[in-house]
Amino acid sequence: MGPSNASKKAPIVAVALKESPEAVAGKLSKHGIMAGGGDFYAVRCIKAQGIDPTHGVLRLSFVHYTNESEIDKLITALDNVL
Repeated sequence: MGPSNASKKAPIVAVALKESPEAVAGKLSKHGIMAGGGDFYAVRCIKAQGIDPTHGVLRLSFVHYTNESEIDKLITALDNVL
């Protein structure tokens, strides 16, 4: 879905975690990282991947983190939180 040119797409990454995705998103916010936890209206997709939709996933949108220093900040925050 969306543009056929990959450079015009907004990359989204969903991460399955043992810990509550909402709790992890809250911890990331203390590091200046915006993330979300939940099912993001993708219940069937999440179920098909063996994930309990009531637990959900952590969603990171790389449209907000677009340069190398911002990616480094995100990775450092994930290392600290996880």
